[in-house]
Amino acid sequence: MARVLIVGGDGLIGAMLVRSFSAHGWEVIATTRRRSVASSNIHLDLSDPQAPRAPLPGADVAIFAAAMTGFADCRASPERARAVNVDVPVALAERLARLGTRSVLISTNAVFDGSRPRQSAETPPAPTSLYGALKADAERGFLALPTGSVVRLTKVLEPDHALFTRWRAALRRHERIGAFCDLRLAPIALSDVETAILTAATGGRILQVSASEDMTYYEAALHLAWALGKPEALVDKQSSADAGIPDSDRPLYTSLDSTELARRTSWTPPLPQDVITSVFVGSRGA
Repeated sequence: MARVLIVGGDGLIGAMLVRSFSAHGWEVIATTRRRSVASSNIHLDLSDPQAPRAPLPGADVAIFAAAMTGFADCRASPERARAVNVDVPVALAERLARLGTRSVLISTNAVFDGSRPRQSAETPPAPTSLYGALKADAERGFLALPTGSVVRLTKVLEPDHALFTRWRAALRRHERIGAFCDLRLAPIALSDVETAILTAATGGRILQVSASEDMTYYEAALHLAWALGKPEALVDKQSSADAGIPDSDRPLYTSLDSTELARRTSWTPPLPQDVITSVFVGSRGA
């Protein structure tokens, strides 16, 4: 039986991967930075100075799902963000590589500058945000390994996503909501992430998973209102620039070219509208 080590197994993506790999017949070992959870998980806090030397079990594949993903959080604590997002994952992946383990880094579209849609996987990273710069550094470390892989994700939406669930609740009450007209996303669902990670576990260097195109958050909110059968007039335009989001965190485009993932599987890039409907309306009803 193949064994997978999931670093960050109690996070949103990590917990999904624990279930998915188990369902596919893998032996799963997961880490957590929380000491209060079940003892079956290995304690590993990537911000701990001792983390690079933490004992880890052997595994055929290691998935690095733990990260410090908030743009503002990275700016506020750059040293901690570098340890969690770059230094410790790369050090652990280098150790695991010497044992023959394939290591997969979960990365982001933020490694690019967002100047064009459906960015090719072969384009050299050109991040504008600190978070993107850290992930680009981590990618270099993983791709320098003979068995290192990278999976780049766009915005992942799940049923409990705070912003969209707040919008949904307000629209159902026939209340007004506001959404940014100058900030874009190319949303994907957890099932899309699952497909990409399971594929990366079998080989390859860089996989990208993205909706087929970008939309603004305002357009996303309009679609959610339509899908719920509510008036689109309830959605007000807002500016992310006026809200204080810096230019570096507001790429013009976020979508990625997902041709390689589509070639290796039966998956096809979803329309962003379909992702919103399936995650927030289709499974629960209007």
